[in-house]
Amino acid sequence: MYCPNKNCLQFIQPESVNKASSFAFCKHCSTVACTKCKEKWHAGACRVDNELQAVISTARQQGWKQCFKCKRVVELRSGCHHITCHCKAEFCYICGVKWKNCTCPVFEERRLYDDAAARVDQAAVQPLAPVFRMNMINQVQQQIINNNACQHPAGFVRETERKPSGYRCEICDVRHWRYILACRSCGIEICEECRRFRA
Repeated sequence: MYCPNKNCLQFIQPESVNKASSFAFCKHCSTVACTKCKEKWHAGACRVDNELQAVISTARQQGWKQCFKCKRVVELRSGCHHITCHCKAEFCYICGVKWKNCTCPVFEERRLYDDAAARVDQAAVQPLAPVFRMNMINQVQQQIINNNACQHPAGFVRETERKPSGYRCEICDVRHWRYILACRSCGIEICEECRRFRA
């Protein structure tokens, strides 16, 4: 966390944070901060942040979830219900509990089908015959399931072949222009950020 003193704003090192007492000490300016609301230390309950509550309300309406550890809001657009947050916490997108501590399904069939269909349609140079398209969607669905189970034991190789359309990360869906990382085992193509935080 960062110092709430507007004249300081320095990073407060983890060893200066007392989670049991919910306070952190800034070594730069001696400000004591509340670790719950990230404001200057105060007695009693944290004050309500109306802007934050509006964001959380919108997130709930949209079906987005909050990380149980850092409270970051995340949206699941494709793939399985296993979320790995930027803070490295892993949780179930359906119920929000720590990953592998619930009985929720790993995939939602509709989302899995939609994701596979989008990948097939995006890769097609021209419209596909319905039967061929359906077969391709089934193959991609199975590939998505296999990729999710893969622990990437052989590591990743950097794909640098120049593509006019760039490379699309299969996890975050962001397009990258210089390179993409491909798993040597399952073949999933992902960006550096997703390799560090999600794969």
